[in-house]
Amino acid sequence: LHQFHETRDLQASAAKQAATLVKLAGESAQRAGLDGPAMLPFAAGLADFAQRYMAWLLARDAQGWQYQRGEVEMMVHPDGLDGLQLRGRIDRIDRLRGGATQVIDYKTGGVAGLRDKLRDPLEDTQLAFYAAQVLSAADAPEALSAAYLALDDRKGIAELPHAKVGDSARVLLDGLAQDWRRLQRGAPMLALGEGLVCDT
Repeated sequence: LHQFHETRDLQASAAKQAATLVKLAGESAQRAGLDGPAMLPFAAGLADFAQRYMAWLLARDAQGWQYQRGEVEMMVHPDGLDGLQLRGRIDRIDRLRGGATQVIDYKTGGVAGLRDKLRDPLEDTQLAFYAAQVLSAADAPEALSAAYLALDDRKGIAELPHAKVGDSARVLLDGLAQDWRRLQRGAPMLALGEGLVCDT
């Protein structure tokens, strides 16, 4: 998807863009050593995926969103964290006509699990972390949203937003600052979150 968007021909028909996406995926698989039998489970559904993706993308184009950057390495030093660096790689950043920015994280797997995760925004630390990075950067946007893009649903590409992600990012940064101060005083590090792994 990164290579497709970096080289996308906006003048090409939807069918031609879908074919390009399939071609690029095949080339990427070969570079990764997933040719022949290893590629069969993916190749079987690739054309259908490309059609679903193009339907979502063209609707997004019509809303005024434009791809800006992909595979974005972010390294920022937010205020209040005493020099700590937040580092991560964001799948994609889009911009809406008028200036709003959106962080997108591609996901494979079930939509239901992502919806459950987003039901309590403060439990979704991934998009909040990416938002904290973007909002702490020198060129921080005035308006920021974030969403998971579920790619595996046969009914279509599902966009699942993190509501008020800027608020979640601020809570996350406050929590990191508090934890960092506790650690500096010698306190043990506590598990973050209430997921199944933490319960176990």
